[in-house]
Amino acid sequence: MRIVAGLIVFIALSLAATATEAARSASNALGEIDFFNLYVEVDSSDRNFTVIDSRYEETGTGAALFGIAGALATSAAAAGSDNKKAEPLREAAEAIPLEALISDAVKSKITSKGEIEIADSEDAATHRLIINIHNYGLLRRAKDDPRLRAFLNLSWEVVDNKGRILFEKKRENTSAPDAYTLDEFTPDTLQSEFEVIAPKAGEFIGSQINYR
Repeated sequence: MRIVAGLIVFIALSLAATATEAARSASNALGEIDFFNLYVEVDSSDRNFTVIDSRYEETGTGAALFGIAGALATSAAAAGSDNKKAEPLREAAEAIPLEALISDAVKSKITSKGEIEIADSEDAATHRLIINIHNYGLLRRAKDDPRLRAFLNLSWEVVDNKGRILFEKKRENTSAPDAYTLDEFTPDTLQSEFEVIAPKAGEFIGSQINYR
């Protein structure tokens, strides 16, 4: 048990150090890009609704949220349990217009500074901002707190008009401040939570571009 706990702490510290270094590199890379006309594209081909509850309890961390669920053993039983919890909300979750919520927010944030224009088409742009939606859904708040909160995993990249990737951020994670029991998550509650955190994620990406 002590070995597992030590591994968890090591992973958490490694994540923090990696995130800090990545943030510095990201800032430097973005600062070198001269944006003029930016075309914003949201790709949902990897969009996946999921509940991370039994898997969270099994790993003892939020590792699954950060894409390292494989770092610790996750049983088929835990994954199957989470899939069953997700199923009643899946239809409602898939109907949430994440693409529009994110796109509208990032465009609004970027244009608010008045330095970068949003292009109507890819051909009219000097650069493209491509935002990819990955996992989204409900994440257990803590090992000793069974309530769940909405979360959203994105990645994004900036590409020039020749298709070259100038900047890439592989993880942009957002979660809601409020947590509820699974029974309290109705389709309306779920939609309300994502109507808050999806624009929040878009605004944060826009701010990174504006204040690079």
